[in-house]
Amino acid sequence: MKYISIEISRALANAQLKTVHSERMHKSHFSVECRDACSQEGWGKVDENPCFVIMLEVLDNQPHDLIYKVNSSFPWLETRLLKRPESEVLVEIHKPVEDPWIQRCIKILEHEKPELTSWLASMKKFFHKGFRVSRKAWIPTGCMQLLEGLYTSHPNLSLIICDFNILPDVQVPGERAPLVAKKKDGVTVDLSSYLDVKGDADIFFPTDFQLLRQIDRHCYSSARANMQIHDDFSRAQRQSLIVPVSEFMKKYADFSKTQTMDGFNPLLDDYSNMQFFLSKYFYNS
Repeated sequence: MKYISIEISRALANAQLKTVHSERMHKSHFSVECRDACSQEGWGKVDENPCFVIMLEVLDNQPHDLIYKVNSSFPWLETRLLKRPESEVLVEIHKPVEDPWIQRCIKILEHEKPELTSWLASMKKFFHKGFRVSRKAWIPTGCMQLLEGLYTSHPNLSLIICDFNILPDVQVPGERAPLVAKKKDGVTVDLSSYLDVKGDADIFFPTDFQLLRQIDRHCYSSARANMQIHDDFSRAQRQSLIVPVSEFMKKYADFSKTQTMDGFNPLLDDYSNMQFFLSKYFYNS
């Protein structure tokens, strides 16, 4: 087994290599590639060998796009940022959708199967349609680019993803809106806008795991179609599971090692706002 870490930060890449290689027996099994995982060029030639791609708290930091709809009778618009010439203030402007990634993500969003959406999401859609109110939604275009690049370079991969499905105290408006926070005098302060952030705040996005399932299937099918894999394409499908962290740990972890004296177990009792997404391909005979 070989382990490869994809790390965009040179400092963190060096730290990972130093940490793992401190155990001499791991040196021949572990390497780090310092690059952007979303860039297709970095993956090189297609590798059809089976592999696992593990992403722990990766999607919450992936780029998202903001789309806007005046009401249910109008089409979605993409949001762009404009800097006012007389000041450094950024403002949102809404334009017809031109970005191909936004177009594809909206298509998936609009065709999301009703049985896969939560009760709350269904009620929101009914509210917006019935009362003709405006909508803002954050869509995971960065996640889509990452997955399509992965499936193009490693068509037989299996995914293990863990991330936040809910974030507390989000003040930024919009569906799947991020938590924007920064430290002030040692205290974490939640912000109501991302527009004033100048690199001194943390931005975390929640993951809509039902939408992720649809995006995963779309990117898998799109990558195989682009590679003109026709012989297995009609039979190959994606099979995915969405499980809470506690359920995953009960099945795969030795949680007896993390039991505290008062009965509290962080592997089972913490991380209630996180889920695992497990995805692999299978063939119907």
